[in-house]
Amino acid sequence: EGSEETQPEVEETLKEEVTVAPKEPEEIQPEVAETFKEEVTITSEEPEEIQPEVEETFKEEVTITTEGPEETQPEVEETFKEEVTVAPEGPEETQPEVEETFKEEVTITSEGPEETQPEVEETFKEEITIVSEGPEEIKPEVEETSKEEVIITTEGPEETQPEV
Repeated sequence: EGSEETQPEVEETLKEEVTVAPKEPEEIQPEVAETFKEEVTITSEEPEEIQPEVEETFKEEVTITTEGPEETQPEVEETFKEEVTVAPEGPEETQPEVEETFKEEVTITSEGPEETQPEVEETFKEEITIVSEGPEEIKPEVEETSKEEVIITTEGPEETQPEV
């Protein structure tokens, strides 16, 4: 594949924000507010005539807030934060070093009336790191680290919640 020497540094930033907030009478539809924030940054640099250094940052933030009448709909607040970073670097003419970091954080908080809905707080943290280094013409060494941490805290009636 022929790569040209005239590749300029390219930096793209995409920011997308969507807000949806329908409002109707209290008894029927609760107020729903959703915010989606998506930010994508792509930076490409071409050193010499070989593999360009590519750095991608992907940040996605989703917030959903639902408020309704006290008796029927509990307040639910969800926050999703997703951050993906991909940065391959190309040494010589061989397999580029690929470093991927994937961090996903999900927080769900639900608050409702004391008698019916207990307070539920869930936190999901997922972190995946993949590092590949490829010397010369051999199969690259692949190092995978997967860390998954799940915390679920539920406060409710003691008699119905068994210990797992």
